[in-house]
Amino acid sequence: MKAIKMLMMAALTILSFSGFAQDPPTQKNKNKQTVEKTYICPMHPDVIMDNLHE
Repeated sequence: MKAIKMLMMAALTILSFSGFAQDPPTQKNKNKQTVEKTYICPMHPDVIMDNLHE
C-alpha cells in the first residue's frame, strides 16, 4: 500500500511539473514577428521581388 502511495505522489509531481513547463498559448503568439521577405534572382541581381510568382 505504501508503494502505491509513493507511485501516485511521483506521478502527480511529474504531471504538475510538465504542465507548468509549457508556455501558455497567449505567450506563443506574442513572440511571433512578421518578417518581410525579398527574393533576388541569382542570374539577374537587379531583379528583386517580394514573392516568388507573379
